[in-house]
Amino acid sequence: MRSKAAKLPDEKGIMQKGFIMEALNFDLFDLEAPEESLALPPLESLGRKPRFTSPAALKPIADIPRSSYRIRPEDVLYPAGAKHKIAANLTAIRLLKELEHSGRSPSDDECRQLIQYSGWGGIPQAFDPDRQEFAREYEELKAALTVQEYVSARASTLNSHYTPKFLIEFLWKIAEKAGIAGGEFGEFGAGVGHFIGMMPEQIRGRFTAVEIDDISGRIMRQLYPNERIIIDDLAKTLIKRNSLDLVIGNVPFDQVGPHDSDYVGYNLHNYCIARALDALKPGGLAILLTSASTMDSKSVNARGNFASRAALLAAIRLPNTAFEEVGTEVVADILILQKGAENREKFLELQAIETPDHTGIMRVNEYFAAHPEMVLGTPSNTGKMYGRGGNATILPFSRPLAELLTVPELAVQQVEQPEPDLFGDTGEQPLEVELPYPMREYTLFRFDNRIWQCRNHRGVLFTDRNGREFSGNERRKLEHFIDFKETLNTLLALQLDPQAAAIAIEGKRALLNRQYDYHVRQFGRLNNRIVHRNMQEDPDYLKLAATENIRKVVETTLDGIKTHKLVYEKGDIYFKRTQHPWKEPDSAEDIVQAGLISHAYRHRIDMEYVAELVKLDQAEALKLLLASGEFFEEPVTREIQLKSEYLSGNVVRKLQIARELAPQNVPALEAVQPKPLRIEEIDFQLGSFWIPPEIVQNWLETSFETRCRVSYAKAEDKWYVTADFAERYSVTEFQIADWNLFRLVEAALNLKEPAVYRKEYDADNEEKLVLDQEATLTARRYKNELKNRFRNYVMDSPEAAEQLENIYNAIFNSHVTRQYELPAFDVYPGAVDIVNGRKFILREYQKRAVSRCIEGNALLAHCVGAGKTAIMVTGAMELKRLRLASKTLIVVQNATLRQFAEFAPKLYPHAQILIADKKDLVREKRKRFMSRIAVGDWDMVIMAQSSFDMIKDDPDLVARHYEEQIAELEQIIEESEDQATIKNVERQKKRLLKMLDKLNDRKAEEDIIYFSDLGIDALMIDEAHAYKRNFFPTKLQRIRGLDRGASQRAFSLCLKIRHIMEKTGGRNIYFSTGTPVTNTIAELWNMIRYISPATLEEFGISTFDRFASVFCGVEVALEQDAAGRFRMIQRFAKYCNVIELSKMFRSVADVILEEDLAGVERPPIKGGRPEQVNIPRSPVISRFMDYLCDLYEWYEDHPDKRLLSHIPLLIYGMSRKVTIDPRLIDPRFQDDPESKLNVCVRNILDKYRTYESVKGAQVVFCDLYRNVCNGVELFNAWQEIKRKLVANGIPADEIAVIGDYNTDKQKADLFERVNSGEVRIIIGSTMKLGTGVNIQERLAVEHDLDCPFRPADVEQRKGRIVRQGNILEEVEIIRYGIEQTLDAGMYAILERKQKFINDAMKGRSSRTVQEINDDCALDYASFSAAISGNPKLRRKVVIETRLKELDVLEFQYRRNLRSRQEQQKALARQIPEMQKEIPELEKFIQAYPELPLGSLPIYYGDRELTGTLKNKMEVLDHILRDAFRAAAKNSSFADPEGMQIMKPLTIGTLKFQLVAKGCRGWLDYDTKQSCVQYQFADLELPNLPVQLQKEADDAEKLLSGIRNLVANKARELEKSRQELAAKIARLAKLQSTPPEEFDAAGERSALSLELEQIIYELNKTSEGMRKRYESEEEPLLSDYFPMLGKVKKLGNIEILDGGEEEAAEEESA
Repeated sequence: MRSKAAKLPDEKGIMQKGFIMEALNFDLFDLEAPEESLALPPLESLGRKPRFTSPAALKPIADIPRSSYRIRPEDVLYPAGAKHKIAANLTAIRLLKELEHSGRSPSDDECRQLIQYSGWGGIPQAFDPDRQEFAREYEELKAALTVQEYVSARASTLNSHYTPKFLIEFLWKIAEKAGIAGGEFGEFGAGVGHFIGMMPEQIRGRFTAVEIDDISGRIMRQLYPNERIIIDDLAKTLIKRNSLDLVIGNVPFDQVGPHDSDYVGYNLHNYCIARALDALKPGGLAILLTSASTMDSKSVNARGNFASRAALLAAIRLPNTAFEEVGTEVVADILILQKGAENREKFLELQAIETPDHTGIMRVNEYFAAHPEMVLGTPSNTGKMYGRGGNATILPFSRPLAELLTVPELAVQQVEQPEPDLFGDTGEQPLEVELPYPMREYTLFRFDNRIWQCRNHRGVLFTDRNGREFSGNERRKLEHFIDFKETLNTLLALQLDPQAAAIAIEGKRALLNRQYDYHVRQFGRLNNRIVHRNMQEDPDYLKLAATENIRKVVETTLDGIKTHKLVYEKGDIYFKRTQHPWKEPDSAEDIVQAGLISHAYRHRIDMEYVAELVKLDQAEALKLLLASGEFFEEPVTREIQLKSEYLSGNVVRKLQIARELAPQNVPALEAVQPKPLRIEEIDFQLGSFWIPPEIVQNWLETSFETRCRVSYAKAEDKWYVTADFAERYSVTEFQIADWNLFRLVEAALNLKEPAVYRKEYDADNEEKLVLDQEATLTARRYKNELKNRFRNYVMDSPEAAEQLENIYNAIFNSHVTRQYELPAFDVYPGAVDIVNGRKFILREYQKRAVSRCIEGNALLAHCVGAGKTAIMVTGAMELKRLRLASKTLIVVQNATLRQFAEFAPKLYPHAQILIADKKDLVREKRKRFMSRIAVGDWDMVIMAQSSFDMIKDDPDLVARHYEEQIAELEQIIEESEDQATIKNVERQKKRLLKMLDKLNDRKAEEDIIYFSDLGIDALMIDEAHAYKRNFFPTKLQRIRGLDRGASQRAFSLCLKIRHIMEKTGGRNIYFSTGTPVTNTIAELWNMIRYISPATLEEFGISTFDRFASVFCGVEVALEQDAAGRFRMIQRFAKYCNVIELSKMFRSVADVILEEDLAGVERPPIKGGRPEQVNIPRSPVISRFMDYLCDLYEWYEDHPDKRLLSHIPLLIYGMSRKVTIDPRLIDPRFQDDPESKLNVCVRNILDKYRTYESVKGAQVVFCDLYRNVCNGVELFNAWQEIKRKLVANGIPADEIAVIGDYNTDKQKADLFERVNSGEVRIIIGSTMKLGTGVNIQERLAVEHDLDCPFRPADVEQRKGRIVRQGNILEEVEIIRYGIEQTLDAGMYAILERKQKFINDAMKGRSSRTVQEINDDCALDYASFSAAISGNPKLRRKVVIETRLKELDVLEFQYRRNLRSRQEQQKALARQIPEMQKEIPELEKFIQAYPELPLGSLPIYYGDRELTGTLKNKMEVLDHILRDAFRAAAKNSSFADPEGMQIMKPLTIGTLKFQLVAKGCRGWLDYDTKQSCVQYQFADLELPNLPVQLQKEADDAEKLLSGIRNLVANKARELEKSRQELAAKIARLAKLQSTPPEEFDAAGERSALSLELEQIIYELNKTSEGMRKRYESEEEPLLSDYFPMLGKVKKLGNIEILDGGEEEAAEEESA
């Protein structure tokens, strides 16, 4: 390679010009041989100003006293040992500061001291104050460095490592062999410049060295004054492109790189390499030491960039000992790259190799796989990284590395260079300028009469797509926009400036008005995104557009035609002040307010700030703060916490800690302890993981006189019951088929239902197993009886009951839910208090929700209309203000993106907000927009869920997730004793390994920006239930109602949450949804798993099976299948221990229900509940149900059901569609006038006339509405309804079918027309007319033509009409059902799911699942029974309701029984005690029949009170006042009533104990609240009804009270005798009469048997009442309806709508 060095003018010429070499900045030029007479142009004409990088640059060359230092072979760079390194560093630092202070240059000896500065990598001991052996060094270091230098040095201990001397020499040898003789050189991350100091003498080059560390850079300037030394972040340093001949060095290593829009997602070392390639001239060389991850990363993003711009000439992989002399063990590579050369080596992909030491497969770069000779060590999987073993590494050979290093052959290529002009400019790169002042990324600004944009901390010329500067009207628009937004920013700043004069604010407001008028007149409305498409590049555009309000008005022409018009108006800021100066308060009324202010403004109790607020020293302020009782010191962390924080959470554990470390906190904690639950209040069962196995084992052995072993495997969540052969078959009481006592108990413990099979033979004499219905029913009865026996055993065993009580209370009843504080301000800092011309202040519950978000992760379980938008926007801004997050991503539904985008900048005008709509994330724009997210300093980024789902996850993070799951499964395999479990887990492990291999083998995508590259550190997900299908392992395989499915979007969200939690220490994750449980019981647990996995760990329920064993109840239920038959299935059907479940849920969830929204008016439903229209089943539907039954039986008997797995889903869809209108199955069916569709049409016509006067609208919900065959729509229920309505006289333009409106704008216009009364009937599905649709203003009637699958969908439907803003006084909801069809089954499903939701969200009154008379549940249940047409099903509903009532009665019976037992036990203890105490009372009365005060001596302590009784009382009054005063001094804010123990008072021989109580008053103690408490000192009668103590506030009352105490004892004696007799009689009665039996036990037993019989008969009848379909041919619809002619087989019919129904089924499958 030919390297050219520019010839410079001589020193004299430079002096004459008044310039210095550095000032001329010759890196701008590329002159071959300039003549001395050449007239250089002035620097101003070059479009940039000279840069002076150091004070030395201001001196002429003649004043520079010496050349750069050259490192000699004998020089020591890195002292051995930590202490020697620290000493050398301290010496260098002190010398540096002395040189800088004196202004002199270092001598050679001093240079040798400076080069020994090696930074702080690998020696963190120097910063550890607890390391005694480094105490002296620690103190010296603190003294030698400034605070900023010390913080910077301490932060560098992890990644600041320098390069061994022999490697520096080797890299220069490579440069020599490549032909480098001189030129412009660069080093990025230069340290103290060892590469400069060791440059061979035969190479003459000038260095540009960049170093971010201040100390290192300053030392480098002392050592190498002639080089260009830049002390700054490389990302902020402007290095001219194509200006260097060589970049050499050891690039700094860090997984996190700087924010640079050109290199988003690059880690630090790859970023340095990319910048090196930018700076190199074509043909220039990069000889760099870098981490092995550059070549071996799964992501090819960086390598793809390198390969597109440079050729890899060679690479050398060093062993992990290459850097051992500088204290680190890492595998590194030497890369030799030539810019612009043709690549002849492949180095993009990874390739698997077998390690020579047989430690497994290692994936390495394909270059090293092809050139193993370039690996100077042995590849092995025995390395350790971050404390974990099993990582890939390179072990060293036996020979020293220095001997192995050989310069490789380098095929350096000749690269053609572009011809520069006279000034060295090739014209290839856009012009860049230094920023005139600090600004945000992508800000547009004007400089030198041109328009620029801030990019990567420098100004880049702002051009159009073709690279041309804007001109004409577009340029004028941009220039005015820049002036306009700067005026707005200035006005906003003035509003918040407390020193700003009102006249200045009004002047700017007047200017803003003029600019708005001019801009609108010349260029159009601010919110016209098309007109302002170029302005949208500026982050301030959204802020400016938010100053313009938009509203819609309806105008009516003279001929009655209504049109919609958008009205654009100036916002509030054009007319009034929208913000006021905000600053931290500088005073507080009292210490409590000071603490609250500190917490609100700083998110902590900052004692320095608190002390300033109350003008006290910190010690006194802390004392008063803790004495107030509103703040506590946490004894472990010693931080000051709010009362609400300290006295919440696990208060049982806190009390244990306080008793050891903080006794002063004990009384407050004791006061909030949860009341311990009694065993009858705890819903436990066989299988609850928290029950000790010994209790189950004792029950079996004592109740059945057998021997066995019960154990619980925690890793598997599995119970085992083992017994030897003799014991296993000695108990015959519960024997049925191959099920015995032990097997049944084991099934119950593992929450499984027994199933008994019998052998049968088919026509071909093939054996098959068939479920034995009767035997299975018997086995399940046995299991249920065993569960009841175990419960009764515990209830009747005081020891077992007490043990379970203690365990349960310790785990689940130990928490107190926190009540979050309101902030100390009404308007949050930075927010406005006027939005759209109206006062806007968050409601109290919204402020508490924001406080919750600040404290940690939260689930905002708020109902529709609760104002979640304001909470999320405010929460994001508070996280930024308090520095808890730097960039928050808010993910919303597509339908609400516009709402968020308009509201956020109005509430926070100063906020930097980026909105991502679907156009920004299309493939051609995605990378650029993602770069904007990554490099911009955004307060919040708002995007739709569809856009969020497009953001890809880092493959390395995905691989790590799989590896951890595999490790967990391997642990289960190792610990499991059950072969079936091992087999199942092995299958799961195999699946994960396959996915991991697929991930590794997949060709990595180039040019991808991953989520982890965006800089997001807080995530808010609105409508989070859309991500509920998150996979979890469970052994509960046969239980229905358990959705174990997984969606890719949920998996991806898990990874994104994990990334943020790792980044923030487990916080900054926020979900928002009104329906946290929409479909299955697992969703509640899953929501908590998303938000706070630590909460699940704390309660011991990190796996779903454990959660289920505590909080879920399994029931055997009877449900109707798609073919109309009843089937007996096992499913989760209830929640248990609801109070504790609710506490756990509310510890992470902020729950706001409809009843919590005070003052929000909604119209009631007419009649109090929806109207139910029951329609008889027609002959056509009955015959079609026969067809479905036969089809299902044919499917069940088919030899290869896997090929027909779609059949049940098709049957399900057809059974739902036929009830709406048979033409949804086949259009050739006749139009049945009594179909649901026609009944609905008649009702719509009737209601249309009823609400004519108010133009009342109606909405029709029908989710299954299409009949599509081979892509052709044959029938559409929506269009059929519209056709019939038009035919009956309703104008077509008053009826809207949502499918006819496709764009967001079309839908928005339609909804406005519904609200205005122009459109009076709108028809659609739950998905298209549900969440985010506002059509409520005139909505009068809702028609539910079909039943949705989820209760959440029912709520979404109802939420369109029962909603704030509806002008009607009441509304109607009409539901339609066909008797004896799947309509009944659907409503049964909703009944079950509605109970789940109510129990999870309410969780307040009942401890068990099914709250009696739950309106929603009974509503669905009764409707289900009514439309089924089956009397047995109706009876089933009645029995189930009565059984719920009996459960409550039994609970009360158990409680009464427990109370009777405790009462009997207490009486047996009290009676003997009373019999002992009565004689003592009799003796006292004999000794003191009365107390003559005037004749008896009175002593206070040893002091006798003399004189008359009056004199004695005066002295005693004086003593009492002194005592009250002393007691008041002992009072505090926490306990305002102080106490003072006084000396005893003796009257005659009777002694009394005195305790004074006093409260502080204005000047002295408060006389009204002070008193003395007195009691007998020697008389103790705790079991008798006698008074032994009283209170008095002066001496007279004290003495008279004592006299009365004594005088009353005779009367109290008689009362004691009477009470003793009553207790003896009560005990005798309890002992003689046995406790009453539960009088409803017989009724419950009979009802349970009847219910089981009904379930059995319904199940049996539904299968046996019809003749079984026995043909092997698939039944055809034409066989049942000959009039239809021949119909193709079912496989050709599309039952579900291909769009939304597919998504709906994914959610509910």
